[in-house]
Amino acid sequence: MLLSPSQAGELGRGDGAPRVLEDAVIGSGVLQRAAALRDGEARLQALLSSLDDLVFELDENGTYLGIWTANDTLLAAPRSELLGRTVLETLNEEIGLRLKQIIGHVLETGLPETWEYRLEVRAGLRWFQVRLAPIAGPEDTSRRVCLLVRDITEQKDAEQEISRLLSREHLLTRLSEALPIGLFEIDMAGRVRFTNDRMRPIVGDLSAATVETLRSSALAADRPVLEAALAAAYGGRPVDDVEVRL
Repeated sequence: MLLSPSQAGELGRGDGAPRVLEDAVIGSGVLQRAAALRDGEARLQALLSSLDDLVFELDENGTYLGIWTANDTLLAAPRSELLGRTVLETLNEEIGLRLKQIIGHVLETGLPETWEYRLEVRAGLRWFQVRLAPIAGPEDTSRRVCLLVRDITEQKDAEQEISRLLSREHLLTRLSEALPIGLFEIDMAGRVRFTNDRMRPIVGDLSAATVETLRSSALAADRPVLEAALAAAYGGRPVDDVEVRL
């Protein structure tokens, strides 16, 4: 610790030495604590910047004060275009207004909230889950929130695929119950994925069958009709009723 000339003079006199030494010790402790805080903040910044998730610090108006992520392709715009601007200025109106509303509610209640939305970013059209929580600070400072954004696109795609499969299974089951006909489903790879009970007495067990099996089951004279119907279905075109003898 550097001492002023007056302090140095006091240090040279016996009667002032204890006080000056005490000040020197206190000053040294403050500097050490400040250095420790700076080191801790640097480590925290490095940790946040290594995350694939997006971490934002926003004020009560939704202004970007800080951005941390290792994946800039998930940002709505480059960092330089986000910092100092608000969510209303950088996101579409629907998402910006909703986030602004949640920020206000989080600051009012002091409780975190979550929300999901879909947004076009440089990585493509992605689903995101956001968690907003208030950041504690002195009363005389501006109110701020932490916005944690996670890419949940794969999870959403999986949920939608499960929903689609369940809906398809339900539809096929209802058709089987409602129509007195044999019914089967073929996927784009040519595998039979579903047959109902009325189909089995006609062609047997199709659980491991393919389109080629069905073609070979049809009479030679009717195979062109079956092949044309299958080609239309694979091409996404409507198919009229056809009659095929097996």
